[in-house]
Amino acid sequence: MNIKIAVCEDCEKDAALLRELCFRYCCETGTPPYEMDVFPNGLTFLEHCVPGSYDMVFMDIYLEQEDGMQVIRELRKTDKDCPVVFFTRSMDHAVEAFEVNAVHYLTKPLVYEKLADALSRCEKLHEKQAAFLLLPTEKKLRKVRLAEILYIEVFDNTCVIHLDGETIPVRIPLKNLETKIREVDAHSDFLRCHRSYLVNMNWIMALRNDYFLLDTGASVPISKYIHKQVVQTYENFAIKKIRDTRGADQVSEGGH
Repeated sequence: MNIKIAVCEDCEKDAALLRELCFRYCCETGTPPYEMDVFPNGLTFLEHCVPGSYDMVFMDIYLEQEDGMQVIRELRKTDKDCPVVFFTRSMDHAVEAFEVNAVHYLTKPLVYEKLADALSRCEKLHEKQAAFLLLPTEKKLRKVRLAEILYIEVFDNTCVIHLDGETIPVRIPLKNLETKIREVDAHSDFLRCHRSYLVNMNWIMALRNDYFLLDTGASVPISKYIHKQVVQTYENFAIKKIRDTRGADQVSEGGH
């Protein structure tokens, strides 16, 4: 199945260059040609970009009538996972890009090598987001994507898996669930922050003194016995994510 990309760009020349470079990438990597839809404004983009409709998003920040960053904030209310790449004429919004969980941040004019790196990362992330667990619930086996899991807690000898708006109780020890997650994704972003909690770092909005605040408003405690290690692991994760979003060369240049 071909990868579908939504592009929000009001400059036809820039959209045409993006399409041309993406076609070159597919030819050089042997990837089936991408299906690309270009939207001239944020309103039209949001009308069509419903969860599951696209595999990647390319967003210009400086749209003629809208702020592309705000458009993505609206998208994230309904779709947290879709890989987003910003491409714009300034590095001024690179930190904001991290805050809305962007995969990459490119500056115009587009350079093929940098775009190829962004596309490669998006494809890998797309594969990662497809990873799932089969969980034995009371009635049947339940398929749950790792990306959907906010955190897991132990409650009364039962592991409770928290999704956004739903909980799934399973009779599996937390240690075994953690092992299953590693088997599915050896580089998963889950962190054991407490003897009774396992948190998906992709859902963390803020680090407080003794707990993580998640995007949903939920809080996950940090054990005082491993506080230093937990904080260090999360900070390393967050720094790497910012660097990956901006691109190594842009970080080294200090954003200029």
